[in-house]
Amino acid sequence: MVRRIFAVIFLLLVFPSLSFAGKLIDVSPEGYILYLPGKLSAENKAPVLVCLPGFGMSAKSEMNNWVFPAETNGFIAVVLEIDYNKIRSEEDIKNLCKRITGIVRNICEKYPGNGKKIYLSGTSAGGMTSITLGLMFPEKFPVIGVVSGGRFGFNTRANLKNAGKCAFYMAHGAKDESIPISEFHVVRKELEKYSAKVKYEVFPDNAHVLPSRAYKDVLSWMAARQEVTAE
Repeated sequence: MVRRIFAVIFLLLVFPSLSFAGKLIDVSPEGYILYLPGKLSAENKAPVLVCLPGFGMSAKSEMNNWVFPAETNGFIAVVLEIDYNKIRSEEDIKNLCKRITGIVRNICEKYPGNGKKIYLSGTSAGGMTSITLGLMFPEKFPVIGVVSGGRFGFNTRANLKNAGKCAFYMAHGAKDESIPISEFHVVRKELEKYSAKVKYEVFPDNAHVLPSRAYKDVLSWMAARQEVTAE
């Protein structure tokens, strides 16, 4: 994983003429990592992809999953550093929502990002948290990508009434032992029962860690969605 991260950074720094010619910015003092796509311009404001890493994963590790799909689809990508040990309640989720919207607002004030097109994604615990945020705040996050995170957390079921306002892309490994595929299907069916739009893909030969194609597919699907969010 570390080698892959350095490979991405090396390509961006040494080969700026490549199609993946965006800019990776370390904003770790403010708790996130930022990627700006190469075609970003004031006339072509980019949608913003907010990514939540898995438990114990750094923002830099998670960014490695999203940087090339973000460049390909013309998304600004921002990955937050998150200590899930400090997220214990719905109030903590509300504070996370405020943090996300504040970060996106600051980014769009500094760079040509479209603050009305915010897309939310996450891996593992980040995927679980993305489901929670989407159901609690569908007006802010109606389009959610979930990679290996098909599990309800916190008091998510209390907000299933909002599922019809959300669209989900859910990718999961059939051999996942951290979040069993049976649990994934329970969550998927619950979301569908409450009228959520759900597209899903099961990787038959993978466990909890999915191949890069999962992230590519999630973001390609997101790019085709027409839902618009508000700041």
